[in-house]
Amino acid sequence: MKPRIFQFLFFLFFCLFSGSIFSQESQFPKIDSLLKLIPAASDTDKINLKNELALEYLWEKGDPDSSLIFSLSALKEAKQLNYAPGIAQSYLNFGIVSSDKGDFLQAHEQYKLALYALKDLEKEQLWAKLLVAEIYNNTAHNFGEQFNYTKAVDYYLKSLRIFEPIAENNIDGFIAHVNAKGENISKERITNDFINNYLKKNPLDKQAKNMISFSGRVLADIRYTCKNISSIFMRIGDHAKAIEYLKKGVKIAEDVQANDSYMELTDGIANAHFVMHNFDTAIYYYNKIRLRALQKNNMDYLLTSNDGIARSYAEKSDFKNALAYYDTTYAILAPLNSEVRIGVLSFQKATIYTKQGDLEQALNFYKDAWMRFQRAGGNEHNLIMCNWRIGNIYVKSGKTVEGIKLMSESLPFLEQENGQDLPDYYKQISEAYEKIKDINNAFYYFKKYVQLNDSITGELKGNAISELQKRFDVEKKDTEIELLNKDNDKKAVEIEKQKVVRNLIIGGLSIVLILGAIVFRSLRLNKKKNKLITQQKNEMERQKEIVEEKQKEILDSIY
Repeated sequence: MKPRIFQFLFFLFFCLFSGSIFSQESQFPKIDSLLKLIPAASDTDKINLKNELALEYLWEKGDPDSSLIFSLSALKEAKQLNYAPGIAQSYLNFGIVSSDKGDFLQAHEQYKLALYALKDLEKEQLWAKLLVAEIYNNTAHNFGEQFNYTKAVDYYLKSLRIFEPIAENNIDGFIAHVNAKGENISKERITNDFINNYLKKNPLDKQAKNMISFSGRVLADIRYTCKNISSIFMRIGDHAKAIEYLKKGVKIAEDVQANDSYMELTDGIANAHFVMHNFDTAIYYYNKIRLRALQKNNMDYLLTSNDGIARSYAEKSDFKNALAYYDTTYAILAPLNSEVRIGVLSFQKATIYTKQGDLEQALNFYKDAWMRFQRAGGNEHNLIMCNWRIGNIYVKSGKTVEGIKLMSESLPFLEQENGQDLPDYYKQISEAYEKIKDINNAFYYFKKYVQLNDSITGELKGNAISELQKRFDVEKKDTEIELLNKDNDKKAVEIEKQKVVRNLIIGGLSIVLILGAIVFRSLRLNKKKNKLITQQKNEMERQKEIVEEKQKEILDSIY
């Protein structure tokens, strides 16, 4: 489709702020206003208002029960009048609610009923064609949620093939209409200025206003269909194709000065380049968003673009520029006293410091983020993410047990969220357990990591797990051997100790025995000696007695 057609369509939509039941960017009346319109509305208008209320309750208030009540009421009245648009829209609403609840099979059935209500009209009535395209869009979303990406893309493309000819036909009709009013205009000469001047000159031109409303609805759906197709291609890793459709949407938004849509779609392009590691190109597109956000004083996209630029610089290891952009963001946020936003900023700065290896600063900023989130009401996701990162810092800092405790407390919530980073969380906690030689838990979580990692599929995944099993078996054996060696060393020390004690005992006993022998021998010798002395003494006494006897005999013989 030619750019000028998109330019024209959006301007018509923008000038009258026309409402669309389906488009996320349409200007829906508030629920209270819609409720006030119902009593005085005609039968068909009442049905349309109820169907619109059904979607407002679902999207604006998150109230699916009230949404179903209004859709049921609209369906009942539409069937009584045989009003096909009301019947189709009611079934479409039922499908949207079912899809929102995760009941995709029921949603498909409702979408089929909606298409059936239009089967005799879609070839002739423009509004019926548009409604069919809307049903295709929602069917595509349903398939996308079921991971059936081929059918999702098929249905999105079906809707585009309806939207684009409608846009062509509508501009042709508008040209014919204004030329009949005295203008002399062609497609090449249609500009925003022309449309603006025409509306000022013809404020009561109801037909032009109806075409404006219809065109706005088509334009919004084309842009968001491009965005949705790109999201499917991003999921399957075809980033180039995703960028192609995003650029198509950006061109529409840029030509018609749809600033929010322009920034949203450009952000998609920047993010795609970021994922592809084209960081310089990502920075280029983030800067385009930043410039437009500054021009339009759009705080949200200014912060988004600053964050994207900072993250891109961080991935390039240009931490100085990364922190500079975060500091710029802080200067914007500080006067607003936004605890949540400043908490997010602290979290992001902590991530940069982690990449730099400055774990102390990283820990300080993660803790600051946690405290700010807590003061702001304690958003569970934010607090859990802070706990996980703090735990990870503890592991990196050597406080592994303390880190594992925080990570283990956070993991059930992260598993419940089932986000795209879950495989990385499994890998991180596996590595933490490996540090403390808890091989069973290390293997358990690493296996979960491999099973969830999209880059490892089929046989490769099986081989990876097999190799992993071998690796951990080896590590487990090494650990067992190490423990066995330690046990053997311990036993050897014990045996050596026992040897020493035994030797000491034996030595002591030997000494005692030797001393005993010496004492015994000494005693024995003394005893022998004493006995000999006694014998000698006795002999001497006996000899003395003999001598004395002899002397007495001699003396007696003399005298």
